[in-house]
Amino acid sequence: AEARRYISSLKIAEDVLYSRIIASSLSVPGVWDVRGVKVAAFRPEAEPIYSTGENVKIETDERAVPRNITVTYGLRERYE
Repeated sequence: AEARRYISSLKIAEDVLYSRIIASSLSVPGVWDVRGVKVAAFRPEAEPIYSTGENVKIETDERAVPRNITVTYGLRERYE
C-alpha cells in the first residue's frame, strides 16, 4: 500500500525511483527487509516494461499510475 501511495503522489514527468519504493515499503510497521521490487510499466501501443531494481523513466507527457507492483520483504522476528 505504501509503494502505491508513493507512486500515486508523483506528478507528470516524475520518474518512479526504485529507492523510494524501498523506503516507502520499509516504513510499514514490521517490515525489516525489502528483498525485491518488480514494477511493470504499461504504455499505450507498446509492450509492458518490467523493472527489477531500476528506476522507471517517465516521459514529459506521462504520469505514473500504480498498477502492477510486487514487493517481497522480510519481517523482523521477535526474540523474547
